[in-house]
Amino acid sequence: MTILDQIERYSKANHEPQWLYEKRRVAWQIQKDLKQPRLNNVRPVDWNLNHEQIHWHHQVDFKNYASDEEQKQGIVKMDLLAAASQYSNLMQENLMEKGVMWNQYRFAAQHLACLQSGVFLFIPSNTVCSKPIDLSDILSHGDLEKHILVIVGANSEATLEFKDRATAKEHGHLMVEILLGDNAHVKYYDAAKSQNRKSHRMLYAYLAQNASLKTYVALLNYHDALYNSQINLDGDGSEAEIHIINLGTNVQHQSICTHIINRGSNTRGLIKERGVVDGHARTHCYTNGEIVKGAKDTSSDQISRLLTLSKQSRGEIDPILLIKDNDIVASHAASIGKLDPNQLYYLKSRGLDDQTADSILIRGFLEPLLTHFPDRKMRQSMVDLLEERLDER
Repeated sequence: MTILDQIERYSKANHEPQWLYEKRRVAWQIQKDLKQPRLNNVRPVDWNLNHEQIHWHHQVDFKNYASDEEQKQGIVKMDLLAAASQYSNLMQENLMEKGVMWNQYRFAAQHLACLQSGVFLFIPSNTVCSKPIDLSDILSHGDLEKHILVIVGANSEATLEFKDRATAKEHGHLMVEILLGDNAHVKYYDAAKSQNRKSHRMLYAYLAQNASLKTYVALLNYHDALYNSQINLDGDGSEAEIHIINLGTNVQHQSICTHIINRGSNTRGLIKERGVVDGHARTHCYTNGEIVKGAKDTSSDQISRLLTLSKQSRGEIDPILLIKDNDIVASHAASIGKLDPNQLYYLKSRGLDDQTADSILIRGFLEPLLTHFPDRKMRQSMVDLLEERLDER
């Protein structure tokens, strides 16, 4: 049975609307003619997914999993494929149409065509969410192709969390889209702790006028990882911040790609990264701040720091500023280095052994971002994992 046959059978079994089936079908037909994005030190062949082995087993669930309090506010949190039927017009207008285009790259077309499961979160206008919303509790974490679509209406505020569940597959691909209306404000916290042999996670966001998005991402995956984050500041006065820490150990390879595009006037973008590379690991950080023509009175800033702890570990930072207008402020700072020998000497002079002294400085370098995570259990689990990985050195 061909992939197209499987898509048709799966779509019919779950009573998907005709627009979604047609979009899937066309996506698969054109994917082979589309290009993959080019990244240094990342071979597209290394991240090709074997869609022939997808298990098309997902059963659509129409339940609204928002809390009673959230449902009273009009919030919807449900199965993505169920939402495609229940909120057909809203989904058709927004699913891979604003944050990321489904027909732009091969991976995007393949992702839509073979989408197995996901989460849909809708927060209506003029809504303030008093508690963080967990985006991971109804997701089928073991699926190959997963998608989360978040739509936040005008003048609303929310805190969103995503927590990896323990899976150990060959590949795992998660795409997150966050679409913000005028004057919407969102904080997004992502604890990436995948045990998949290859983990590919992507976040795409679209911000309307005066909206703001702050993302806090801890990349503590066990094996090879590719992370992409692209935020489009389309509306005037919109703001975005990307905060990332990452840890690479053993023979792990990581590529971390961040991109903020200032399209509207008076917009602000900030990218801050910290990472630690040990053993024979490789970490490559690509930070891209782009200001398009006509984006007046904008700012784009980047700060990236990597620590390499062994002679065999490798770190690379590639900061890029693409400036196509005047009346802007833009900067980038990047550093790759070792642990401070003076700080190590001080700790050892107090009786600490080499490994303990190293671990204290590494935790001090990475943990400040973790303190931003609002959920205490989530925060502690990441601290515990960080210590566990460091103890293996």
